Amino acid sequence: MENNEKLQVGRAVTFSDMYAALPSRLPSKLAENLSAPLAIVALLHLANEKTLDIVGNENLSDLIITQG
Repeated sequence: MENNEKLQVGRAVTFSDMYAALPSRLPSKLAENLSAPLAIVALLHLANEKTLDIVGNENLSDLIITQG
C-alpha cells in the first residue's frame, strides 16, 4: 500500500474551493493550463481511487466532496 492511499478527506470540500486552491499547489506551467473540465476529470479519477462521494449542493451550483 502506498502512502498516498492512506489519505483521507477530513471534512466536506466544495469543488469551487478546491478549484480555487489548485493553482497555488501546482507548478506554474500546469497551473496555466488548468481548466474546470480538466479538474473535474481529475476529481472523478480520485473519487474512484479514494472512494470519495461527490454530490451537488441544494441548488446544484457546486459539488460537495466527502470521504465515502
